[in-house]
Amino acid sequence: MAAEGGAAPAPQSSSNPPSADPAWAHGTVVDMARRKVQCKYCNRILSGSVWRLKQHLAGIKEQFRRASQASRRSFAEEDYLRRIGHHLGQGSGHGSSGQGSSSGGMSTNIPEVPVDIPRDGDPIVGPLDPFLTRRREKQPSIFAAFKNLKICKEKIGRATSRWFFFNSIPANAAKGPYYESMIKTIGIVGKGVEGPTSYEIYNKYLDMEVEDMKAYVSTFERLWDEYGCTLMCDGWTDITRRSMINFLIYCKAGTVFWKSVDASSKVKNAEYLFQLMDNMVEEIGEKRIVQVVTDNAVAFKLADQKLMEKREHLYWVPCSAHCIDLIL
Repeated sequence: MAAEGGAAPAPQSSSNPPSADPAWAHGTVVDMARRKVQCKYCNRILSGSVWRLKQHLAGIKEQFRRASQASRRSFAEEDYLRRIGHHLGQGSGHGSSGQGSSSGGMSTNIPEVPVDIPRDGDPIVGPLDPFLTRRREKQPSIFAAFKNLKICKEKIGRATSRWFFFNSIPANAAKGPYYESMIKTIGIVGKGVEGPTSYEIYNKYLDMEVEDMKAYVSTFERLWDEYGCTLMCDGWTDITRRSMINFLIYCKAGTVFWKSVDASSKVKNAEYLFQLMDNMVEEIGEKRIVQVVTDNAVAFKLADQKLMEKREHLYWVPCSAHCIDLIL
């Protein structure tokens, strides 16, 4: 059905379009043999026939400059005409079913279709564009990342240092083997975990450390049985003027601290030192110990002679470091 007094018709295509594609209404064939097409809006000559013309009109690829704003207005006008024609077809259908309609034109009962024709410069946005538009997320710069890391490190440093200061803990404790491990474990665990209480530290976790140390020492006992070991005795005085005697065990795998005895209330004569070392030999195992190392003080020398008389397979060796100290 032809519309009387309707909108202006769409642009006509070239005289002999190669196909019935509606895109030919916006271009002219310049050289069909070479597949050259000229855009009607910007007069640009394109290679690739109607497919390249469509890309040029839509501005799909960056290498094709989009046609002028007139093309977008023309597309909107054509869409308007198609929608009017669709409602005209519906109006003729109603007329055939008994509704009044004009004999040669548009029905007076056809509802108006609001169509917004974009002005020059206004972008054409479809219903799917909000879902297809790629969001531009700003990646944080390396300077911002380092700044945040520096701020976090300062917060940890302030909190840790305050704990050191308040409890009168020497700063050199941070050089210990377990300080960095503590910081890393707290960072890995993250938020929401409370620290241990004083009761848990001196009971639960202390018992766990004792069991771990016993398991560690047991790895050396196999070597003591196979290769033997050396019992070392070292006497010293702490800052409270207590007289301490430490016993250590040496083997090819390393040295293990065994026991410390407070001898402040004892007279460190030969008899007392002999009984003390003899008890250590029984506790560790007589078959494991090959020699005993002490300083060359008179009381230790007499005690070691008694020990060798009782246990003939043992040897006493004076401490070379103590001998050098006496020489110097």
